Amino acid sequence: MYNSKQFEMVKNMRENKKISNAVQASIGVLAVVLAALIVWMMVLVSGIQGTARAAKRNALSKWRLRVKRRTG
Repeated sequence: MYNSKQFEMVKNMRENKKISNAVQASIGVLAVVLAALIVWMMVLVSGIQGTARAAKRNALSKWRLRVKRRTG
């Protein structure tokens, strides 16, 4: 039925397909990890923005108090 060259070719194709499936699986895992890191980064940035808003609000209220003391 099969001669040795055809058998080797079929065997190599199966091995390449296994490698291809492994590569696709690893790409999928890396994509999920990347998505998780992006979400985590967004959470960290939102926390920093909240801290910056609070600091700005605090600085403005201190500035308003100084202006009121000088003028009043």
